[in-house]
Amino acid sequence: MPKRLAVALLFLTVAACAANVGAVRTTHGFSLSELRSQPVAVWPIPAVKIDEVYRKTVIKAHGSSDQFIDVLADKISARLAQESKASVLSSHELVAALSRSDATRPLLDSDKLLGPESDNRFASATPVDLTPLAAVAELGAVRYLVLPRDARVIWLFTPGEGAKPGSWNVHVKLRLVVMDWKDRAVVWDGWVHGRAAPFTYATPTGELKRAEDALAKNLVDAMKSSSNR
Repeated sequence: MPKRLAVALLFLTVAACAANVGAVRTTHGFSLSELRSQPVAVWPIPAVKIDEVYRKTVIKAHGSSDQFIDVLADKISARLAQESKASVLSSHELVAALSRSDATRPLLDSDKLLGPESDNRFASATPVDLTPLAAVAELGAVRYLVLPRDARVIWLFTPGEGAKPGSWNVHVKLRLVVMDWKDRAVVWDGWVHGRAAPFTYATPTGELKRAEDALAKNLVDAMKSSSNR
């Protein structure tokens, strides 16, 4: 790859991670702030892609990639529960509820509910039959389903600030969809990003955990802002 093109792609990637929360598309009138006032259920994260240079750090911090995304989902659930004015069904509670039946266990995979992606926009395929979910008692009062698509762990260069030099930092990014369970319709499709504060010089595992915490915090901060649509 030509050096000039490689540099351009690097800066485009950094710019994409500069914002903390972004919507690919959202239904008119819906705001993430509604997740604070309505009962929600958090789905587990079905998959993760990890830059090879950081894979050993993820394993050292969490034991496995599956444990990592379980921890990330737990942190999101905990943050939502802390800030919400309504009930929150955590990802762990959701897994337990759906695992009780062969009819609902496959629906732990958010792609089964949403259908395949199409250029990061709303799924165009008809979702599978959601009738089995209607029989899950824990979802009876839930208004919104928080459905992660996948997570990414990215090792990126952060440009310097003033006289400070640039540095390489870990970024955690989550593709996220919100479904209105009452209307059986997707109302928000986008992503949430987190990274440790630059120039903190934490250990690699410490920086990863700070990035996880930052992602959960950034989602809650977006919920607090009625302008984040």
